[in-house]
Amino acid sequence: MPPKAITFNKEQIVQVENRAPYLTREQLADFFGIHVNTFDAIRERQPEVEVAYKKARAETIGKIAESLVMDALDGDTTSRIFFLKTQAGWRETNVIDHQSSDGSMKPNLIEFVAPQIEKDDKGDD
Repeated sequence: MPPKAITFNKEQIVQVENRAPYLTREQLADFFGIHVNTFDAIRERQPEVEVAYKKARAETIGKIAESLVMDALDGDTTSRIFFLKTQAGWRETNVIDHQSSDGSMKPNLIEFVAPQIEKDDKGDD
């Protein structure tokens, strides 16, 4: 006979809601002493668990996003750059010019530099 499906009670659902903003699914599963697949199955079987999980995460993401936007509007350069990269499609690119000044891909000069080894008068190295 297969094991009985685990269900969360109201107290456990409140714990999901309280911890979801800070813990990954794997960490939440560890907190409850279950495997992540079991936690995911509970979320599928009990819509109230899924709602608590998603709502808590969305509220925290919203608060952080609001704070980020306020920092950007207040002149924080790092916040401005981050916001524009994630929300406006900005990106940084590095362009490497692989051509020489004459337009070819050939280097102008290859010079080997090695120390000079001189033999002493006795012929010893």
